[in-house]
Amino acid sequence: MSDKLQEICEKRLLKVKEHESHLSLSDLKDEVSAIDYGNFAFSEAIRHKASMDVPALIAEIKRRSPSAGEIREPFDAGEIAVTYKNNGAACLSVLTEPDYFGGCDADLLLAKRQSGMPVLRKDFVVSEYQIYESALLRADCILLIVAALSDEQLKHYASLAHSLHLDVLVEVHDLEELKRALGETEADLLGVNNRNLKTLKTDINTSYDLLQHIPDTVLKVSESGIKDSETLYDLYNAGYDAFLVGESLLVQKDLATATEKLLTKNGTS
Repeated sequence: MSDKLQEICEKRLLKVKEHESHLSLSDLKDEVSAIDYGNFAFSEAIRHKASMDVPALIAEIKRRSPSAGEIREPFDAGEIAVTYKNNGAACLSVLTEPDYFGGCDADLLLAKRQSGMPVLRKDFVVSEYQIYESALLRADCILLIVAALSDEQLKHYASLAHSLHLDVLVEVHDLEELKRALGETEADLLGVNNRNLKTLKTDINTSYDLLQHIPDTVLKVSESGIKDSETLYDLYNAGYDAFLVGESLLVQKDLATATEKLLTKNGTS
């Protein structure tokens, strides 16, 4: 993995251990066992859009990023979520990683409560503890980054998440990672991140290059670098089902119009 990804994951693991000192894994499991599990609402929302022959937008909510710094001020996760919902988004992605993205669990809870939409807990999963946390937060989906995990971790974490009725978005950046994802997780929701983790630059061609290697049965998500309707619809027509977009929307003053425009073919409302 890249130095930056490793740095983030190491710090995330320290945070997990801190959380575990306050609530043990055993006690967390007990709390999770008492809740009603979801029903894979995240992937179902994407399939619903597919049945309507329209692209599914996974609209992201994040406060900042290592490459862009602070993204949106003022920031209200609930208000942003409702705006996305009212302008055509299928699902939400909410950053909960605190040190590099300024995220928190409260943003996820607020976004889901006010919008009622399926939510991906966008974080750096390095422990099964976080998967149980995600279930307790009533997230609908977790992210597994292939570059950050061993084959054993990928297999175990994906299986555990599914047992808790959580969808899993398995994220890859190149062909080697894609082969690992398909081999270890039997992924049915696969994200291709167009951002190079070493340079932080984006290249949409990454999505096109990997598309031919992804089985038709897998829901395909293109992530990063999607800034306009033309790019989104070119990828949709090529075979992608969903698009994770955040920064290019969040920097717009009129978020509602920007979201609607992104989802409108030819970019006109």
